[in-house]
Amino acid sequence: MNALKQHANIKTCNFQQLEGFTGFDFAEVSQIKDGDRMRPDLNATNFTGCIMNYANFQYANIIGTVFQASNITRANFKNTKFNDN
Repeated sequence: MNALKQHANIKTCNFQQLEGFTGFDFAEVSQIKDGDRMRPDLNATNFTGCIMNYANFQYANIIGTVFQASNITRANFKNTKFNDN
């Protein structure tokens, strides 16, 4: 697995301009219970300017997460939980 330890808590972390998340599977980070489902918890994480092509965010909680100027080409956001603004 990339540089992050499995089940690491990265909620609210700042990863500005990091290039190491290409193809990263965020299902491996710390998770929270949401109803009957466990969701990777990326709440309020800052990914400004990161290269995240092909990253997997499936089912993740990305409420308040920042992707400003990030390259997220072909990233998987299927069934994510996000805010509407």
